[in-house]
Amino acid sequence: MAQLQHIKSIAQARQISIEQLAEKVGIKSQAIHLMVRTGSTRIETLEKIAAVLKVPCKIFFDDDFKIEDFQRLVINGHHNPFSLYGSANIYEAARNEGIADNKALIKTKNDLIASLQQQVTDLRSDKEALKETIADLRKRLKELDMNKN
Repeated sequence: MAQLQHIKSIAQARQISIEQLAEKVGIKSQAIHLMVRTGSTRIETLEKIAAVLKVPCKIFFDDDFKIEDFQRLVINGHHNPFSLYGSANIYEAARNEGIADNKALIKTKNDLIASLQQQVTDLRSDKEALKETIADLRKRLKELDMNKN
């Protein structure tokens, strides 16, 4: 799960206000506050934020990330965050897994729709057959009533 509270910590360490960050990313500052609070955002937005903050997206998925270490090593120590935290796109795997999950859900939904459509077709067919049976039974009943008299 994304650790989006890191956005505020890293922005503060880089001396970038949330308003400045939002402006550079092209969103409203309220959107950043909301994503940090909910822990949810689109990958594209996260990539833009990471680019502005000059960090790999991996940081936002790192449960062990400590802002103190970031400040000491990157801000004060002038280390490259990409070499310290890696440039591997862990979020890419999470995104791909999410896409695969969504595709599986869509397939399940489409299969269910197809099954329900077939059931509706079958029920309509059964309804027509029952209408014919009822019509035949009414006709026989009339004939029996006529033969009785």
